[in-house]
Amino acid sequence: MPLACLIGVGALLAGLLALWEDGLALGPAAIALGYALSLAPGDAALDRGAPLVAVGLLAAVDLGSWSIELRDGPEERLLRHAGLVVVLLVAAFAASIVMLSVGGLRADGGIALFAAGAAAALGLFALIAGHALRVRS
Repeated sequence: MPLACLIGVGALLAGLLALWEDGLALGPAAIALGYALSLAPGDAALDRGAPLVAVGLLAAVDLGSWSIELRDGPEERLLRHAGLVVVLLVAAFAASIVMLSVGGLRADGGIALFAAGAAAALGLFALIAGHALRVRS
């Protein structure tokens, strides 16, 4: 697991410093894999730091891709983009907290609890997918 994280950090740095665009995707993916593997063994409780890890990975991917865009020249709407990134990160953190809270409840909570968890997951997915579509256009 530490090896995956080290590979991820190396790929992320290579992506930023050596202009290797694939490193900006491979790096956070390897870090996420290392984090997931660290949670796999044992009967560990939910990791309360998971929302911070999720937001950190999202920030690395978004800010890394933004840095590639800025290599072509300065952005006209710098403050607008920065504001959107902040909103995305805050919303992702809030959605992660909801997911963690729902995940910490008993499994026999019924259909309402299941629906709340599904809605939170779909909301987080829509938030990330919507942002990715806006950035690409």
